[in-house]
Amino acid sequence: MAESESGSTPEKEESTQPEPKKEKKPKKEGKSFDQELRDRFGKWGYTTIFDIIVFIAGIYGLVWFLIDFIADLIGIITIGVVLYWIITIIVLIMIIFFPFMSKLFVKMNNKWSKMPLSFIDTQQKMAEFILFIDWWSVLIFWWVGTVFLLHAFWYWGIVWILLTIALFREVFQRKS
Repeated sequence: MAESESGSTPEKEESTQPEPKKEKKPKKEGKSFDQELRDRFGKWGYTTIFDIIVFIAGIYGLVWFLIDFIADLIGIITIGVVLYWIITIIVLIMIIFFPFMSKLFVKMNNKWSKMPLSFIDTQQKMAEFILFIDWWSVLIFWWVGTVFLLHAFWYWGIVWILLTIALFREVFQRKS
C-alpha cells in the first residue's frame, strides 16, 4: 500500500504544481545606440543636448531650403505667365461651351443695351473674339515666357491656333 500511496502522491503533486513559464529570451548583451555614441564621442562632448541641437539645425535647414525654393519658384513665375494661364483657362471655357455661350451672349445683347462685350451680337463675332484672345494669349506667353517654357510657344501655340481655326472654320466660311 505504501507503494500505491507513494505512486499516487507524485501524480497529485504534479497536477497541483503550476506549469513552468516559458523562459524569456535573454536580451542581447551590448550597448544601446545612444550608449555606444556616448562611449565613443563622450570625450568630445557628445550628450543628449547634442541630438537636440542637430535636430533643430536640421529643421532650420529644411525650412530655409523650402523658403528659398518657394522664392525661386515665385521669381520664375512672372506676371505674363500668370496672365497667359488665366486667359488660356478663359479661352478653354469659351471653346468648350461655345454653342451655349454664343447663344447666351446674343440673348444678353438683345435684352440689355449696355454690356461689357456689346459688340458680340452673333456667333461669328463670338468665334472671332475667342480666336483674337487666343492669339494674343499665345503672343503674351511667347513674349514674357521664361527660358524653360519657351519651347512651349512653338508647339502649343501653333497647335492651339490650328485647333481654334478648325473649331470655327464653319463660322468663318459662312462669312465669305
